[in-house]
Amino acid sequence: MSRRPVAPPPKQRSGTVRTVVLVAIGAVLAGLIIGRGLSNRTTSTGGSTTTKTTVAKPNGKTTTTAQQATTAPTTIAVSLGSFTAIVLNGNGIPGTAAARTTELGGLGVKVEKATDAVRKDFTASQFYALDPASEPAARLLAARTGIAYAGGYPTATPPAAVDKLGKATIVLLLAKDVANQALADKGASAATTAAPAAATTATATTVKK
Repeated sequence: MSRRPVAPPPKQRSGTVRTVVLVAIGAVLAGLIIGRGLSNRTTSTGGSTTTKTTVAKPNGKTTTTAQQATTAPTTIAVSLGSFTAIVLNGNGIPGTAAARTTELGGLGVKVEKATDAVRKDFTASQFYALDPASEPAARLLAARTGIAYAGGYPTATPPAAVDKLGKATIVLLLAKDVANQALADKGASAATTAAPAAATTATATTVKK
């Protein structure tokens, strides 16, 4: 009885399997490279927003494009009649604080009776706001009178104790510079709280080789 020859088992296509595996690994790596190569980052400072885009190029270099967009100024309409101000005599000249108080009242703000500052030798007149809600009104009064706005009321070395201010949330420290000068009315009708930033664009900056 003769035996029929048995055919050998088919050989595995090792080359094909290896190719499929390599293609799969290459696809994963390409996805990771693209994901890392393209990124967007947005930051905001003051009145502008900066967007940065980083792109990986085929030659292995990375370029960054940054664009800064400006933000329009924020203008807040202010009703001075909703606020109360007080004038502190910091110049030692009798009657000057009372006169400037009358002039402030003519601008539309409520006023407390003038009182003395802790010193009589202040040289620069300034407006202060006792709280954030009063800041736009204090800025407006500064703009209309030409007197500087100094910010929040100082607590470390205040020109007068807070308990002397009555209901006022806006303070005008009257110094020697404008002691005998009538407060000018420059006609401002709104307080600008944010100034526009200049727009700039930087492109194709190589940051990695």
